[in-house]
Amino acid sequence: MEANITLPESDHTDSYDVVIMGGALSGAATATLLLRQNPGIRILILEKSMKLSRRVGEATVEVSAYFMGRVLGLTQYLNESHLAKQGLRFWFTNGEVKTLAEASELGPLYQVRVPSYQLDRAAFDEEVLRRAGAAGAEILRPATIIDVRLQPGKEQTVTFRNGDGTRTVRAQGRLVEKQYRTSDCSGLVEMERRQGLGQPRASREISLVVARSLCDT
Repeated sequence: MEANITLPESDHTDSYDVVIMGGALSGAATATLLLRQNPGIRILILEKSMKLSRRVGEATVEVSAYFMGRVLGLTQYLNESHLAKQGLRFWFTNGEVKTLAEASELGPLYQVRVPSYQLDRAAFDEEVLRRAGAAGAEILRPATIIDVRLQPGKEQTVTFRNGDGTRTVRAQGRLVEKQYRTSDCSGLVEMERRQGLGQPRASREISLVVARSLCDT
């Protein structure tokens, strides 16, 4: 994929084993897991913002909470810094109920084995990114992606703007019988924009359904 733009002359070029575009949960977790499996590889994370902001995805379900806690090793951090949820709870009201404490309540009697969480995504994503840096990834921010060039079996290049200059980095190398090159974790909107796929819409109709399976055990 090549963007139809004229690239400015790059001020600096470096080579990495992996270049990750986007430093929020997907990008930072990818870097952490790659470094865990392949100690010593060179990973660069490019993040467009100086400070990550809140975003959709603040309410987790159990399977994502398992990944964050057990796989990424964030259980203690999640329990200390975010709100653990113990399944669905219901409160019933009628004309006599004035406060939540007066309402009839229905929900689990015991703590669940794998809780879900209500996250402050800004704080959570920053913590995952910080840990990726502590594990050995190089983090560069703010970095605005200008061009991405992917060539099967060859070097992959990413050109970005950082401060007043531009820089081109290259991803190359064979690791653990697989080629890790460039990982785009900047989000669907950014990927569509770079590939010219995004189409503006005057209005959007959006429906959301969230469901869990409830059963007696």
